[in-house]
Amino acid sequence: MNELNQIVIVVPAYQPAEPFDRLIHELRQAGFERILVINDGSAPKTRSRFLRAKELGATVIEHTTNQGKGQALKTAFREILGRYPEAVGLVTCDADGQHLVPDILAVTRAFLLNPSSLLLGARQFESVKIPFRSRFGNELTKIIFRILTGKMLTDTQTGLRAIPRSFLKPLIELKTGKYDFELDMLIHAFRSHVPIQEIPIAAVYNTETNEHSHFNPVIDSLRIYFVFARFLMTSGLSVLIDFVVFSVTQYFTGHLLGSMALARLVAGMINFFLARTFTFKSPGPIATEFVKYWLLVIAYLFISFSVVRSLSGSVSMNIYLAKLASEGAIYILSFLIQWAYIFNSSEVPVGEPGVRPLILGERSPGTPPPSTSLKS
Repeated sequence: MNELNQIVIVVPAYQPAEPFDRLIHELRQAGFERILVINDGSAPKTRSRFLRAKELGATVIEHTTNQGKGQALKTAFREILGRYPEAVGLVTCDADGQHLVPDILAVTRAFLLNPSSLLLGARQFESVKIPFRSRFGNELTKIIFRILTGKMLTDTQTGLRAIPRSFLKPLIELKTGKYDFELDMLIHAFRSHVPIQEIPIAAVYNTETNEHSHFNPVIDSLRIYFVFARFLMTSGLSVLIDFVVFSVTQYFTGHLLGSMALARLVAGMINFFLARTFTFKSPGPIATEFVKYWLLVIAYLFISFSVVRSLSGSVSMNIYLAKLASEGAIYILSFLIQWAYIFNSSEVPVGEPGVRPLILGERSPGTPPPSTSLKS
């Protein structure tokens, strides 16, 4: 039996060009027999490319509208769980020619030796001149991933990944649905204790391949950071309210713990509803989140109280400056705990309701049958 049959190659494609044709052909030549292509709502003019892929033996599934790379991958995951019960996992690669077939083979064979890990084809950026927008997007994502997980990866935006079968159902349930799905996959793997390994691959950046990419590393990466920007806004307002209430209460009563408790109560109530509805857009049960949030608030109250009392006592720092210093020290930690353990973010839509994928050759209701003629 061909060992490569244990793996399904997944190629999400939107408006593919000539590198897509070459990729499918070379994958077949390399011995891959199970190739699953997701046409993510491409224009009719590209249909001949998908028909050629089908002639080469690939299975082609169509989205009737463009839903984003994450949704295309989820469609593939569902298909693999139903159609290929013996597959131990899958390998994703991009349709724009940025992944060489020898590298796809290397990642596949490494995965077959360790099929419970998430394997990443890590591009070696030192060996090639990379466009600034690509380097900036990847470096920014690496920093955020390290802040969130404490783990440093070489390439967080690679599309060449080997994914265990056991990890597919949890990934389908993630809320992200576009390019940010790939970072969310890494974060969820870290949370779920799925081992993450990197396999060095070539970094392919040239005019022929890069012009066909629909990923903007800067703009699409910013989708990932919007939640943090909203956190900055809402928590900044909360800090201001907290400080004003604390200052007024402290001035009139001189009671440190009482002033901090009242300030945290007022600011906390406001911040909880802003965090839930605006920052993280959580669909989770409000009662559960409310309890977890206030346990966090109480813990931070006593931590902050201890820090303020220590700074104002042992080093004679002004009590108001001590208050600001203590809040700043736990600011990022507060974001991480709220994001990871309290609010279940659903900020990114997961596609149009009622839109289902189509097997190539089937037509959606109300549309004329497409042309099946092949172009040379």
